[in-house]
Amino acid sequence: MTSTRNADQLFSEGLQRHLKGDIKAAISLYEKILERHSDHSETWHHLGLAYLQSGSVAQAVSPIERSIELNPFQPAALSNLGYCLIILGKNEQAVAACSKAVALAPSDDGAWTNLGNAQKGLGLSEAAKNSYEKALRIQANNPR
Repeated sequence: MTSTRNADQLFSEGLQRHLKGDIKAAISLYEKILERHSDHSETWHHLGLAYLQSGSVAQAVSPIERSIELNPFQPAALSNLGYCLIILGKNEQAVAACSKAVALAPSDDGAWTNLGNAQKGLGLSEAAKNSYEKALRIQANNPR
């Protein structure tokens, strides 16, 4: 229990650095956690996000995939993986990831948008239109 608590405390510290824009420090903390707690799925996901935000899209994919391997019921991780794959031009894989994301979280407008972008990249105009429309309906019903 103490071990998990330490991982969670370090993760919280890393997340605070991440949210403040200190990506380099966040990556360092995330990597430190994973040296001791390689099964901490949230850390893998956020490590991938930190790489993505630092401009290393290709480097972001593997940690996010590892997070999903450890916990496949993470719509945000699936959507973020899809986003990375879209940037890398891997639209078929992105459609698969985003389809899982919207199945798990049908009210996630970002996942629907990512799905639409991946479908558009494959030339699936009608499917993309439907995904974008779902995203817009969700946004209209949930003003931020």
